Amino acid sequence: MKGLLSRRFVLDSRGIRPGDVFVAVKGKRVDGHEFVREAFERGAYAAVVEKPVKYNGNIYLVKSVVDFLADLAREKLGSLEGKRIIGITGSNGKTTTKEILYQLLSFTESVFKTPGNMNTEYGLPLSLINEYRNESILVLEMAMNKREDIKHLCSIAPPDIAVILNVGTSHIGLLGSRGDIMEAKLEIISYSKENSTVVCFHDDDELRERVKEFNKRTLFFGREGGDVVLEDWWYVNGDTVCIIRYFGEKIAFKLSGIWNEGQLLSLLASISVLKALDKELPVRILPELKLPENRFHVMRSNGLYIINDTYNASLESFDVAVKTMLRIGEGKKYAVVGSIKEQGMFSKETHERLGKKLEALDGVYLYTADDEINQMKCSKILMRSDNPKVIAEDLFNRVVEGDVILFKASRAVGIEKVLGKFMELLRR
Repeated sequence: MKGLLSRRFVLDSRGIRPGDVFVAVKGKRVDGHEFVREAFERGAYAAVVEKPVKYNGNIYLVKSVVDFLADLAREKLGSLEGKRIIGITGSNGKTTTKEILYQLLSFTESVFKTPGNMNTEYGLPLSLINEYRNESILVLEMAMNKREDIKHLCSIAPPDIAVILNVGTSHIGLLGSRGDIMEAKLEIISYSKENSTVVCFHDDDELRERVKEFNKRTLFFGREGGDVVLEDWWYVNGDTVCIIRYFGEKIAFKLSGIWNEGQLLSLLASISVLKALDKELPVRILPELKLPENRFHVMRSNGLYIINDTYNASLESFDVAVKTMLRIGEGKKYAVVGSIKEQGMFSKETHERLGKKLEALDGVYLYTADDEINQMKCSKILMRSDNPKVIAEDLFNRVVEGDVILFKASRAVGIEKVLGKFMELLRR
């Protein structure tokens, strides 16, 4: 396999460049084995497949693509001696925590991070194979859809520091209960290194007690208690002023832009990781931190507060978004919302609970490109439509200076189309 490590591995045949290796994956909707010929026509050096294909190119037939990629990623990592691996999991906030931690560490260390949302059994090993350059610290998102997903990721890169941000209801339709989600998340501790440290959310009593059962060095962050505590925050001229208690010491600082409670807790988790690495808290660089795009990104335009939270959605993240909306702006609060996906048999209950949370706002638009959102009941609904232009035009004609508008749904819904149409109207 060593000869392959110098090449780029690609899952989507449309992204093949000459010399790449195409990895054929059988997904829920598309079977990559049907695109092997196209990959070679685009210049692929080889293709990795799980079943025979009718093509006379450089074919690697393997029993399991997932295991093949894992083995190759382990080979790329090489000896773990001298390397520090930080594994991050949680129902919400993984990418935000990863990006904050990467910025904090990059001032003094060579740091690798999983790009984008490359956090699955395919994404994590591919990111290592394609982009790891022997950095001394690795900050890795570890996602899961089922039990043993995180176990598998830890078998590739066992964490020195295991971070559990929270346990929510994302993927409840796949795992069946919040308890099952918790057990799946706890795999990051079970399969971390023997002398690993755990960084965990304090305010979830059940999670906190389960983590203590592992008898590992643990640092807790939260609002209600812990080693690093978010005591208060408020907004001044579009920035965030924050007060934390850091191992007994009160510290105040300013952050650029409007941060919501979830993002602030991601910062506290990152600060806790720094402590676990025996590094100082770099207060002077905190105002320079930048949040990832499309995750509660607050923009100002035409006197409006426009919140781009189009990347994903859960009940918990909606709750944080609504609470933050009520703290900013002088005017009315509106939300353009779509379905929360991956809820399975809990979909109706989830969307009914969402409707209750949105009662705190002045008006709600339902983007019905995905039908699940129609299960939601809320007295503040102004319109239901699957047409982004129709929603955008009605909203544009309704809002005035000082109003706050949230755009939020699960990624598969594509609610960014409505945001795009609305921004077009503002630019006219």
